[in-house]
Amino acid sequence: MRFELARLTIGMGLLSGSAAAQDTAQQDVLFVEAESFADLGGWVLDQQFMDLMGSPYLLAHGMGRPVADASTSIEVPEPGPHRVWVRTRDWVAPWKASGAPGSFELVVDGRPLHTIFGTKNDRWHWHDGGIVELGDRAEIRLRDLTGFEGRCDAVVFAPDVDFVPPEASDELATFRRASLGFSDPPASAGSFDLVVVGGGMAGTSAAVTAARLGLTVALVQDRPVLRRPVRGTARAPSRDARPSVPPPSRRPSAGSEWPHRDRPIRSGLGRGPRRSVGISPSPPRLRRSRRPTRTRCPGRRPKDRSSRTRRDC
Repeated sequence: MRFELARLTIGMGLLSGSAAAQDTAQQDVLFVEAESFADLGGWVLDQQFMDLMGSPYLLAHGMGRPVADASTSIEVPEPGPHRVWVRTRDWVAPWKASGAPGSFELVVDGRPLHTIFGTKNDRWHWHDGGIVELGDRAEIRLRDLTGFEGRCDAVVFAPDVDFVPPEASDELATFRRASLGFSDPPASAGSFDLVVVGGGMAGTSAAVTAARLGLTVALVQDRPVLRRPVRGTARAPSRDARPSVPPPSRRPSAGSEWPHRDRPIRSGLGRGPRRSVGISPSPPRLRRSRRPTRTRCPGRRPKDRSSRTRRDC
């Protein structure tokens, strides 16, 4: 049995080039996804909120030191003045904190705009960057100012200086898809013997194994990475990446080795053949000593044991 698969573009929004220009709501706009920058510099790609905002974004994770600029080049169909909009947020605004630790600049053709982004609104929004003059090509850069988690989702250049991008989630999703050239409804990607939904460890292994066996396989994934859980994509190390060396207090002394390190263990619930399994180093367990039993009385022995006391000895 073969399945018909429609091309799914769930929150990816990755561009084949650096930008895409489409006629949306009678406006020819340049919609530049931040994750499509040719050089991410010191910015990192964060996908953990794709299900909420519809796209990953770039994050300036510099631990207090400004990261290197992210840069790309775009082709401008209509040279001239353009209104600039940057989708960002002030991530400390929900706590009414002073300052804006996630601030950054947008540099166009070597000239930074006068607006500092990431300084207002606790929600994702389009921050007005003013009007800039563009030629046939333009180089844009994201310049981090603080090193404390600056966020940028997308940049829009509109030839109509009165154009305002939509803020509502449904309207924004339609605007994003139309600007990036995605068809609606999705176009058919063909027929396949097997469709695997999810590019985790299990999904990737199943897709690769089926393809090696000669099947035509489609692997559907809503993130630009494979075989990594959400911890890995959020920069939290997985268990496989952590060192397996025990802490110093549990390491054996020099020249000694724990005798049970490679001892054979029985598989299952006490049944089946024995097999040798390497056990991770751990200190041997100390057997707890039993409670000392009460000394029997050397004298007479009463018939009722429960009535015997120390005075009977």
